[in-house]
Formats: sequence, structure tokens, C-alpha cells
Amino acid sequence: MTTHPVHLHARRRAVTSESRQNVLDAVHVLTTMRRRAPSLREVALMVGLSKSTTAYHVNALQSDGLLASEFYRVGTLRLTDAGRAACREVVYL
Repeated sequence: MTTHPVHLHARRRAVTSESRQNVLDAVHVLTTMRRRAPSLREVALMVGLSKSTTAYHVNALQSDGLLASEFYRVGTLRLTDAGRAACREVVYL
């Protein structure tokens, strides 16, 4: 049995799926570009998922401590410190 090494920064927390990683990265990009918290709809459009699927991933990321928001308030989605550390590097062109 061959094992494959996982290369993660010591502070970085692994995200469990590609879709969740994309949601996390979208929140980071939208927050950085617009200087405000993105809506669920904006994140869903950016990652190409339905709003309900995006909400499922957002809830999972909140449970993992990577995202935070005020309960049922629009526009309060934000990265935690652990979430910032787990984001992939984004290159702007």
C-alpha cells in the first residue's frame, strides 16, 4: 500500500471537499474585491452551485470553524482566522 504525503502548512486546516474549498476561496475573493461580506447568492454564482448546495457547504464550513456569520443575517458571512489560513493563494490578473 502506497501512502501519499499531504503537504499542508502547519497552521492550515484541511478542507474536506473541493466544493467546500471553492466556497471558502470564493468568500475570500469576494470579501477582498468588494470590501464587504458577500451574500450567499454571490458565493453560489461564483462557484457555480445552487444556493441550497452552497448553503449546505457554508453550514459545514461554519461547523468546522472556518466561516462565521450572524444567525440569519444577510451579508454577515466572513472568514475566521482558521478560514483565512485554509484559503488557497489567489492570483489576480
